[in-house]
Amino acid sequence: MNNLKKYLGFVVLSAALTATSCGTNDDGTTDEEVIDKGGKGDTPKGDWEKLCKDREADTTAVGKPRFLKDFIRWPTADVEGVTADKFGDDRGQEYNEYFVITQIPNAAGDGYEEQSVVLGHQSTQLDVDLNDDQKFFLEDEGDAVVGKCIFTSWHRDVPGPLPCGADNSCPEILGQSIDEKLFRMNVGFNSNGAASDLVQKCFNKVKKGDYTKGKDGDIEDILNRDFIRGCGVAKDLYGTHWRSSDSQICAAAMRLAECDCTVGGDASVDVGFALIPSVDTQMEKDGGITYRGFPLGTWSAADALPTGCEYVDIGKEVNGKASQTIVACDLTAGDLLKRPEDPKEFCRQQYGEDVVVHVPIPAAALECAPGEGQYASSCSETPWVVSGSKEERSGE
Repeated sequence: MNNLKKYLGFVVLSAALTATSCGTNDDGTTDEEVIDKGGKGDTPKGDWEKLCKDREADTTAVGKPRFLKDFIRWPTADVEGVTADKFGDDRGQEYNEYFVITQIPNAAGDGYEEQSVVLGHQSTQLDVDLNDDQKFFLEDEGDAVVGKCIFTSWHRDVPGPLPCGADNSCPEILGQSIDEKLFRMNVGFNSNGAASDLVQKCFNKVKKGDYTKGKDGDIEDILNRDFIRGCGVAKDLYGTHWRSSDSQICAAAMRLAECDCTVGGDASVDVGFALIPSVDTQMEKDGGITYRGFPLGTWSAADALPTGCEYVDIGKEVNGKASQTIVACDLTAGDLLKRPEDPKEFCRQQYGEDVVVHVPIPAAALECAPGEGQYASSCSETPWVVSGSKEERSGE
């Protein structure tokens, strides 16, 4: 099997990126410009305007609106171009990470190994090396559920234990304990603090009038599109405009700034922490975690899931509601047999577009009083519901 079986260390990656950072791509960009800092595998490359147009096109899919009065939302599936490569696995970019827990047939192909395996999680292998007897066994099992695709939005900086851990009553999934080691996100930017910071920095950058200018020439027309303009701010700040999450969050924060929105009329309150309460604030105010991660749902409802998926019961949070931060979806013997070299990718393609991250918006707390800014005339009662062109916003 190839080297995809294991993630490689950060030192190896750093050396590889240093060696290639001076290369030039077909579109004229350098690797340094397009490789996500701290990432392990491939991430999308290309001109920022094209990447932002791709993300804008995602927001217009029929039946899958990304911006609502009460939520900003996107699929858990990474965008095209986020992959595993010889350096490791960069999937899990959207404030959600996913991996596989599955049973594996024994070598004789007459039953399952006693212990399930974890695939595609941080330092675990990605693939399953099956002999002919194991393949025949899986063929016979067919639609039998042998594993689970796990999607988790538990922020990396939110501590354990889980509510169900207080009396050691947390369930297991195929023998794997539900704890922070396995079920909390691992990538540094998949954190509560990073999300709050992104909102606030996008908001502050726009309040100062520091809009994206593009690389060359006059791009005034494209900047008249709300989403593209906000996506460009994400590009200027972090170069993460190609993600669904960062481009959408920044576009919404940008419109809050352009429309002079405040939290309860108090301009001194950070919008970022109002939308995404900090861990410290939660612990101090409520005595416990009320916002472990962004709730997961599907396109039809914030508290529903696609067929074959269910919420993992980790106990009620302090606010008395059942958690929606961990989802388990069925993986059958036939599914495992279809993609033994990368079951995680099967999960991404089978469920990732319909398990949806929901960022709650406290609409009642937001007060907007548009002034004389360039885009103030297009502000609606819910400016974070981002639309397209200037003409579309004004009804022309």
